[in-house]
Order: sequence, then C-alpha cells, then structure tokens
Amino acid sequence: MKANVFNKYAWLVAFCCYSPMLFANVLLEGVVTNVLSGDQLVLSTAEQGDVAVRLLGIDAPELAMGGCKAQNFADAAKRALSEKAQGTGVKASCADRLDVTGFALCEVINATESLNFWMVEQGYAWYDKSTVSNMRLQQAEQMAKQRRVGLWLDQLPVVAPWTQRARCMPGQQH
Repeated sequence: MKANVFNKYAWLVAFCCYSPMLFANVLLEGVVTNVLSGDQLVLSTAEQGDVAVRLLGIDAPELAMGGCKAQNFADAAKRALSEKAQGTGVKASCADRLDVTGFALCEVINATESLNFWMVEQGYAWYDKSTVSNMRLQQAEQMAKQRRVGLWLDQLPVVAPWTQRARCMPGQQH
C-alpha cells in the first residue's frame, strides 16, 4: 500500500511540476500496446480500452502515404518511439478534443520523462507550433538542430511533414 501511494504521488509531481503541456482535461493511464508512427501510438487503458494517441506538439516524418514513399527518418522515428515506449506503462495528459483523424492529442509521460519532448530533443520530430505553444519543445528543436542530430544531420534537412502531407494528400492535415 505504501509503495502504491508513493507511486501515485510521484505521478502527481511529474504532472504538476514537470509536464510543460499539462491540459488536465483528460488524464489517461495505461500501457503502450502499439506504435503506429513517430508521433502516434495506441494506449491500452482499463477505463477506455484502446485509445489512439497523437503526441501533442510534435510532428514526425511521414510513413508512406498517398502516392508518396516514406520520408527519410520516418522508420527511424517509429523505431525510436517503439523502443522507448512499447510495452511500458505511461500517463497521458490529453486535450479535450481529438485531431482531425480521431486521435487523442496528448502529452505522454513514461516513468521519467515526456515522450513528446524526448522525440524532439533526439531529432526524431519537429516541434509543431500549430497544435500547442510550448517554449520547451521549441528550445528542444533548436538544440537538436545545433547538435545536428536526427532530422538535422544533413545540411538540407528532411522536408517538414506538413509540407509532405500537402504534396501527397492535398487537404489532409495531421
């Protein structure tokens, strides 16, 4: 019982003090059962069953869609998120709205950190300022660019996913 109380307290501290994008409109707890892309996963919860989640505030390279092949780093981003999250217990703080494809928009936190932040910090995703204003994500992207990691490895970086979607599937938003 004592450890359980501590565990709940630790999550409360993480959400209140660490989480830069806390919405507190919808809080989910569950296990990541499937990673669909570098910014989308399935969270299995006791209360709602399986929930399709998009990591709020980030946008990862697109997998193959429409008539277009996958972007560079799309597979690497999916693999990185899978290795970090697949099968792990997480908490998700979600907006009270869904994206246009029906995904819950959430910040997902594992035992130690925000997966949203980690993906941007490691150069696997862009900060998507169209979904949320977040100085911490913006700074993480700038640091990844300066360190030249992931998406920022080459002089000519990968085309942003919102540009790729516009090219491959006009009218499709993420």
